[in-house]
Amino acid sequence: MIPEIVQEYVKFCKIREKSKTTDIIDLSSGSWFYPTSLLPLTNFLRDNVGSMDYIPPPANVSNYISIIMERSFLEGSTYVPITNLPKNESEIKDVINNLQTIYNNGKDYGGANCFNYLIGELIDNVYEHSEFSTARVMAQKYINKRFVEISILDDGISIPGCFEKHDALFSDDYIAIASAINGKSTKDEGRGFGLGSSVKLYVDGLGGELLLVSRNGALYKNRDTELNYNTGIAYQLHGTLISVRVPYPVPQIDNMYDYIDG
Repeated sequence: MIPEIVQEYVKFCKIREKSKTTDIIDLSSGSWFYPTSLLPLTNFLRDNVGSMDYIPPPANVSNYISIIMERSFLEGSTYVPITNLPKNESEIKDVINNLQTIYNNGKDYGGANCFNYLIGELIDNVYEHSEFSTARVMAQKYINKRFVEISILDDGISIPGCFEKHDALFSDDYIAIASAINGKSTKDEGRGFGLGSSVKLYVDGLGGELLLVSRNGALYKNRDTELNYNTGIAYQLHGTLISVRVPYPVPQIDNMYDYIDG
């Protein structure tokens, strides 16, 4: 059975591919979207509404998409807007402070230490390796469905592309992704992607799931399973998407360094 978080990414890809053949972005059957599909979908809407016809989703979903695409945040709101990362890394401190405020310092996302570590590592990774034009982050809590989901998306050179830039070649993109998760660094930088420790913390420590899609490869991981995908053209991504889904209420761990050290 395909994990739900993988199905969410597939949902976006099917919408994208159908729109390319019909010139219509048809969301009429979209009953709901989670961050894994929302981040690439809202990018696609931003870039193509105007050049393609658009059939919106049902009113409740359409309103939700409008809210999360807004930059302002109202305290106490159930829905949290997408946060755009500045191109200039020197401006990121204010953005991180804002994320900590919006998400109540990670209270519902693994606690302050875990949340701040994950967000910090993922954002550092984007600036260190991706050469992005657009990068966005979103987290959402689904109390009734009993999980939280955190996603970050950039349109940069991708993990396989970054390895290739530094003469580290792999036969398939999913192998490059798995290597990044396992701590392999680009040759001349000698620095890894900062993903392995975050995976250990949120997957092994908190019992979550990870989906990482980059160019023509994807990797899914939970405590018991690792699945690798060669996505092909229909499911490829120009850039990198990292999504983490964790059970809610999020379990507390006594010492996160039990998972990220070594």
